[in-house]
Amino acid sequence: MQEFIQMATSQLGIGQDTAQSATGTLMQLVKDKLGDGEYSQLAAQVPGLAQITGAAADSEAGTGGLGGLGGLGGMMGKAAGMLGGEAGAAAGLVGALTSSGLSLEQAGSFAPMLFNFIKSKVDANLFNTLLQRIPEIQKLVA
Repeated sequence: MQEFIQMATSQLGIGQDTAQSATGTLMQLVKDKLGDGEYSQLAAQVPGLAQITGAAADSEAGTGGLGGLGGLGGMMGKAAGMLGGEAGAAAGLVGALTSSGLSLEQAGSFAPMLFNFIKSKVDANLFNTLLQRIPEIQKLVA
């Protein structure tokens, strides 16, 4: 994951802490959707993924977790619930990323960058499982 963090910081002009926080936050959402078994397969194929996700989970435990995103993230989370479906999920992703310190513009570039990176690291069957569980990702990957 360090390779991705470096890529995100250089291409988006964000700090390493912000890149790590945003990555961990998104991957915690992925872990919640996949479940432990499939997430473990993902983490085994992407070195450093478990550590960055674990750091995000530890951070969230001290702040009320993703459910309490606070500020803009909280408003985006509420909007996600009201909108439902793909629009709601997309708003939830944006809310999670902005709560990690990304601007809306950066968030719009960060998520596709992350999921394309993961796609390049894991086997096709596992990535297809990820797409089935979180169909919103399909629109983010090239």
